Amino acid sequence: MPDMDGIEATRRIRKQSPKVKVIILTQYDNKEYVLSAIKAGAAGYVPKRALGSELVSAVRAVNRGESFLYPSAAAALIDDYRRQAKTADPYDQLTLEKGKY
Repeated sequence: MPDMDGIEATRRIRKQSPKVKVIILTQYDNKEYVLSAIKAGAAGYVPKRALGSELVSAVRAVNRGESFLYPSAAAALIDDYRRQAKTADPYDQLTLEKGKY
């Protein structure tokens, strides 16, 4: 798109028409872009390399009011969540000194 990217278009569409559901169809398949798409209000995320049947599944799921993430996008988000969860838990940083518990 010459004037803006899909993330900005999604943001503007959702702001102007909150009931509209957006599916991102993109060449990008990294966690940063997936997270940006979700934050912008996308209900679905499908890379252009997906099969036509997978795109149809995404459209049907979003039309039913569900969300759709292509498996590689979902895996990237899960991996990122796991990494953040490990570092976010302050109790994981604690150690017990011998004889002091």
